[in-house]
Amino acid sequence: MKPEITVFGARASGARALGLRPVEGIEVLITPASSAENDAAVQLANRIADQSQETATHEFVLAAKQNEIDALTARLKTLSALLSEERAISEAARTGRRSFFGPVLMKPVAGDWAGEVWLMDPTKQERGLALRFKSVAEVRSLHPELWITSVSDNGVMLDAWGSR
Repeated sequence: MKPEITVFGARASGARALGLRPVEGIEVLITPASSAENDAAVQLANRIADQSQETATHEFVLAAKQNEIDALTARLKTLSALLSEERAISEAARTGRRSFFGPVLMKPVAGDWAGEVWLMDPTKQERGLALRFKSVAEVRSLHPELWITSVSDNGVMLDAWGSR
């Protein structure tokens, strides 16, 4: 919005001071020396007001472009992550290794690691589906691509070929 120009009363010389606020918090006062410079002072005040409006427009456009850049940067990160995943899948297919699992949690069925174990979703755990195996050895023989990535009281976290 173009700043409003305030015209003050005439001084003894006939000169009329002009005031405007081109930016919030900054006031500009233009005081001509005599009445002969009144028109030049009005032109100067209009140029300052126009420039202020143009600057505000540029700042608005710049903010919009920055928002576009931020959105495109986020999209680029997402696409880069997808590309990385696709490259890993392609590499696994090319070398004959493919990931059957994502990260999984292995827990003993009865609290004893010597017996049966569950492979389950680490987020859903008992609320989700799980695969039951006779032993840890059976898991290792059927799925050699699963490697330990972390151990906690909750169980053992496995992932294909370690961390991706």
